[in-house]
Amino acid sequence: MEMNRALRIGVDARVLAEPAPKGVARYVSALLRSVTELAPQHEFFLYFRDSMEITDPFLHAPFFPRVLTKWKGIGASLLWQQVFFPWHAWRDRVDVVLLPFYNGLFFTPAPQVIMLHDISFSLFPH
Repeated sequence: MEMNRALRIGVDARVLAEPAPKGVARYVSALLRSVTELAPQHEFFLYFRDSMEITDPFLHAPFFPRVLTKWKGIGASLLWQQVFFPWHAWRDRVDVVLLPFYNGLFFTPAPQVIMLHDISFSLFPH
């Protein structure tokens, strides 16, 4: 893969819609803003679950917010993550998928980058 070419990056952006951003949301927000400054050629497709508030700077290029579904019910979160999100990422022809949560996708249109923020629960289960 050519290193300087523009990438289409699909992001599971549900965490960015939190009303009071905490650790992971603040990290992902800062990461996306920093990457756009360092490598402005990339496009970021931000996938949200509901019609949540999408705030600046994520309303304008290089960010392309996508609200996928408003469906709720048993298993809605898993269905969103494993079906709706990968299908829309495939439709948007993303080159890589960024997942800020601890789990990956069973089927994906592109390589996955899975963020692990804290594994202390594994080291210290008590």
